[in-house]
Amino acid sequence: MVTLTLRCPYCASDRLIRYGVTAKGQQRYRCRACGRQHRENPGSNAYSDAERETILRAYQERSSLRGLSRTFGVSRNTVTAWLKKKPGACRCWRRPCPLLNRMMSWNGMNCGLLWVIAGVEWSGCGWPSV
Repeated sequence: MVTLTLRCPYCASDRLIRYGVTAKGQQRYRCRACGRQHRENPGSNAYSDAERETILRAYQERSSLRGLSRTFGVSRNTVTAWLKKKPGACRCWRRPCPLLNRMMSWNGMNCGLLWVIAGVEWSGCGWPSV
C-alpha cells in the first residue's frame, strides 16, 4: 500500500483534513496549522498561449476590441494588457506620442493617422522616422 503525505502549500504543515469538495467535484483540504483551505491539484484560470495568439491574430486582422469580446468572451482590458506586453507592439500603447499630446483635439484617430496628417513618414507600427 502506498501512502501519500499531503502538505499545506502555504505553511508546509502535514496537518491537513479533508474539508469537502468543490463545485466541480475536486477534494478540498483545510490546514489545521494555519487554517487555510486549498485543493489538491489546482488548475490555472489563465488563457492558453494558443487561445491568446488566436485572439491577438484576430485583432491584427482589424477586429475591434468590442468585437473580440463578443466573439471570444475575453475582456477588452485583457486584450489591451496583452497588446502592451507583446514584443514588437506599437510603442504608442506603452507611452504617449509626443505629437499625440499636441493633437488631443482629434480624439478617436489612431497614432499612425496623426503622423500622416502631421506630414511625417510613418511606417506601420512603432515610432516614425523623422
